[in-house]
Amino acid sequence: MTNSPPRNVLEVADLVERLIEEADQKVGKYHDAPDTWHARHNRAMVDIADQLTGGYAAIIRPSWDGARVRMLGIAASSTSGVRQALRNWVAAARRREGGQ
Repeated sequence: MTNSPPRNVLEVADLVERLIEEADQKVGKYHDAPDTWHARHNRAMVDIADQLTGGYAAIIRPSWDGARVRMLGIAASSTSGVRQALRNWVAAARRREGGQ
């Protein structure tokens, strides 16, 4: 397996999904350490946003009332934050490209 960058929308959707899964594993469960979970989660979302902004010109806007993601001509949002907005972006990308 090579580390070449994704070449199409569906490959980027797979990448985003993988980044979210890796972040979830790294951050851990809320109940394991509730006093530090939010800081770890927020740092993981910033790391994903930095990677996507730098590599794919993504625009990711977290806000007090949710988050918005725009990348590769596809936009998504969520009132639940960046993680869910990214998951919604993946779903929208797959719908647009006829993927799963």
